[in-house]
Amino acid sequence: MDVGTEQEFIETFPDCSNSYAGGLSFMDLFWQDKYAEERRENLYFPFACGEEWEFLSWCVRSGLSMAAINSLLSLTIIKRISLSLPSGPPWLCKQLTSEAPTKQPVRLFYHPPLKCIQSLLSHPLLYPHISFVPRKVWTSAARICRIYKDWLSGECAWEIQEKLPRGATTLGVVLSLDKTNISVISGNPLLPIAKFTCKDMRTRGLLHDRLIHQALHEVLELLKMAAQVGVMMNDPADYRAFLKVAKALHLNGVVELYWVDWPLSCPAEFLHPETLHHFHRFSWDHDIKWCIQVVTAPKIDFRFSLLQPTIRYRGFEDSISNLKQVMGRDHRSIQRYLVGVIAGAVPRQFLIAIRVLVKFCYLVQAPRFSDQSLGKLTDVLKLFHDHKDAVTQAGARKDSWEIPKLELLQSVVPSIQRSGPVMQWSADATEHAHVREIKVPARSGNNRNYYDQIAHHLDRSDKCFRFDVATYFAARHEKSLLSEEDDLDFDQEDDHDELDAPSLHEHMKISISCLSVNYFVIADAIAHGCIPNAPRPHRTFATSTTTFHIADKPSLQTTVDEATVLFGITDLRPALLEFLQRVQDQNVHDVSGIRTQDLHGQLPFDHIQVWYRLHVQRHLYHEDTRVDAPQTLRAFPPSPDCPHGLYDAVVISPGSDSDWPRRGIEGHLVAQLRLVFRPMNADYLLAYVQRFNVVSQRESMSDVHPATGMHLLRRATKSNGTRIGDIVPVSHIRSVAHLVPSFGKEAHPCLSRQNVNELSTDFWLNKFWSKEFYYVLCP
Repeated sequence: MDVGTEQEFIETFPDCSNSYAGGLSFMDLFWQDKYAEERRENLYFPFACGEEWEFLSWCVRSGLSMAAINSLLSLTIIKRISLSLPSGPPWLCKQLTSEAPTKQPVRLFYHPPLKCIQSLLSHPLLYPHISFVPRKVWTSAARICRIYKDWLSGECAWEIQEKLPRGATTLGVVLSLDKTNISVISGNPLLPIAKFTCKDMRTRGLLHDRLIHQALHEVLELLKMAAQVGVMMNDPADYRAFLKVAKALHLNGVVELYWVDWPLSCPAEFLHPETLHHFHRFSWDHDIKWCIQVVTAPKIDFRFSLLQPTIRYRGFEDSISNLKQVMGRDHRSIQRYLVGVIAGAVPRQFLIAIRVLVKFCYLVQAPRFSDQSLGKLTDVLKLFHDHKDAVTQAGARKDSWEIPKLELLQSVVPSIQRSGPVMQWSADATEHAHVREIKVPARSGNNRNYYDQIAHHLDRSDKCFRFDVATYFAARHEKSLLSEEDDLDFDQEDDHDELDAPSLHEHMKISISCLSVNYFVIADAIAHGCIPNAPRPHRTFATSTTTFHIADKPSLQTTVDEATVLFGITDLRPALLEFLQRVQDQNVHDVSGIRTQDLHGQLPFDHIQVWYRLHVQRHLYHEDTRVDAPQTLRAFPPSPDCPHGLYDAVVISPGSDSDWPRRGIEGHLVAQLRLVFRPMNADYLLAYVQRFNVVSQRESMSDVHPATGMHLLRRATKSNGTRIGDIVPVSHIRSVAHLVPSFGKEAHPCLSRQNVNELSTDFWLNKFWSKEFYYVLCP
């Protein structure tokens, strides 16, 4: 039993994954290339130097048209270069014989799968992240509560390893299948499927399904041969009776399944739920459509159009009921606001049914699970089935409840227990690959021989990528040897090379996700004096839970009285006096609005610097060693385009100490950020905020609304109707918060996106705004 991370105990499978000498690493293959001897003198051979390789690499990757590339290759200087780079797994092409005639021959382009796996296993950038040992992760040494973090921590990998010989290695292979179209040149779709001459649509669909399995069988044959196991199939004697039974069981007519002779493979084990198609797509096809049906399209479109937009998140100013070409991002964006938008406009039981479906979708995307969290998933699904009759009674669904994606939800918990969290099977990689590897290169093509050109493009890109990786590590090795000869500090040099790794990743595009800036690292470097010329107060600084970043140059420099008029903060000067007194008395900043100082007292400063934007970053809830993408907070004064200004909401800790995010908003308060500023010559940043109060719920043991599952907030006001506001240090901000106005049964027609947040008094604290915010409010 090994002790893992905090409060984790790991039991690994004994005597598995033996290693043997004699294999070749990625760099071994590089130095065994036919030009290896030349590269000992010139690392970038067949190019004269690194600069020449950089130029030609850019030409290949820049998206030049085929005509331009042909013109480049015809140059005399290019002809003198023997353009041959170390290659990876080759692209193969095989013509398939289909069961029915097709308009064009069916050609299958593929990589040899065993060579692909070997290429991945030997890759220097991937080997630190590859594991072969099944394990059981527990919350304590008592082995009572399991944790499921990935496939190797599930039951399936452990049971497969038990069936293998001692010392054998379990290697999971993830298969993802999708189709796309290319219409940027010809206007005609390019689909990776054959066009059958048969006119019957259902027959064509069946032939397509069979062809897909036939293609997968060809591609995966070597993987199945590796296990050297065959499977016999019985042919039904009464074919007509067999067809009737198959129809009753909803079978699709595919009989030669590609996994039939693959050892230790069971569809119930390896066909996992996938977030994009099984959860987000289900939400769009059903619960969102149900809401449109009950609320009516004009009303729900109007409510969505009123939501104040936030940076990095899509808004729906026009409509959601008439969206065309809806993608996964649109599904997720609508889910963020759906519960708050329909609250008050739909029956209570219907709202609960929709809310628990959205909750299930958020819970299932967690990167790790325990037995308790899996129990929550089961309870949430049961709660939906307890309330689904409300959907029928509201007239949203008139058909039966035989919905395949809904039936699939009951297999989610067993799938996680067997194979780990659902998010590791995300199809985002293949979805993004369509754009990066197919659609974008197609713009540079000549509108002919798509398949061949795509295969050549992928082959060239892979060679360039491998050459980049090999020369990078080889150059670093040479640099370290020179450093040792010159008696330089090798450790410092090695650390410097590691800092260059993110730029290498960005240049090679090995990840589908954008690299987010890590303000925690920058703040730590500034605090330790690594950036000696950093302006003061530091524009990037951190607390234990949150980092903050503002621009070096303020958006505005003005006086306190002018800021009072510009931002409409009538008590700015009294609030400053009160803040200074609280600091002197070492009291907490509870945003009470109480004024004990002389309203016309003298401030030790008159001018302030103002910033309209503040960037906030936090650690991930489930993985506190990683950071979330930064969020941008806005505090814009009124303008012609936005007459009421633009102000975001935040979660604030009254004191400098905080246990955020482990106890949610308990001990914290939600407020609207109205001003971010710094008194001249001061070494701290301040924020003027106006607080919200949580409306208590009589029907609930907590302050959470029982139907929406969210906190209902109300603007805090004094007895004369003025809003309660105070000044707090920016360092007391813990998180961005998102508010959805409580529209009630009818949204007032005078509301608009520009005035809705100022004219509304009640808001929902939208926990569905982001997954990270949801995990904080629903631990």
